[in-house]
Amino acid sequence: MSRSERRSRRSIKLPYHKGNLREKFLREAARMIAEGGTGAVSMRRLSNRLGTSRMAAYHHFANKDHLLAAVGQDGFHRLSERLRASDAGELTTLERLRAALVAYVRFAMEETEFFRLMFAGILQRPLRVDAAGELKPFAFSSREAIAAFGQLLSAVKRCQEEGVIRPGDPLVAANMIHAYVHGVARLAIDDHIKIGCSIEEFLNLGLDALFSGLAPNPNPGTHQ
Repeated sequence: MSRSERRSRRSIKLPYHKGNLREKFLREAARMIAEGGTGAVSMRRLSNRLGTSRMAAYHHFANKDHLLAAVGQDGFHRLSERLRASDAGELTTLERLRAALVAYVRFAMEETEFFRLMFAGILQRPLRVDAAGELKPFAFSSREAIAAFGQLLSAVKRCQEEGVIRPGDPLVAANMIHAYVHGVARLAIDDHIKIGCSIEEFLNLGLDALFSGLAPNPNPGTHQ
């Protein structure tokens, strides 16, 4: 091979084939957001951190807004997969719900960079789902977000149908449960829970009390 041929071969930029590049872009963007907010993210910085050309990033994402939306969608997709995976084995309906809630907190602690973005209030929420009664439609950032909440709502409805959660608006019960579990997750990832037991033990103690209050025959003194 001549010297000119070797120079020519060195000048050719080969395609980047190291694993799933789109997934690497999403995870790295989530890390950048966790480190410095959305202002820390640009297509140029993202490409530099992964050692790729800027065109490789634009091949997958039209612009920064598209990138941020994709990170949120991917996060909710990952969460939904965790929730589905928890629904295995011969469990009662209430045990399935509990397993899904434990999986939610595990996801927050293991996929923290995604979790922070998903609920940081920076994602646009263009999708609307009609609510019952006079309530305004609920806003969601993506179909993946709708699916994740839908899994929780469906689990609550099944518990009501089987009589382990008292009748009533399933949205109220689902949001009550989500508020508790999400609060535990946020406090846990920021190291603000002051306990001597594990996070999962603490979570389950709270779920025992919550499910007791939502039971068809709650303890005296609880709200109906």
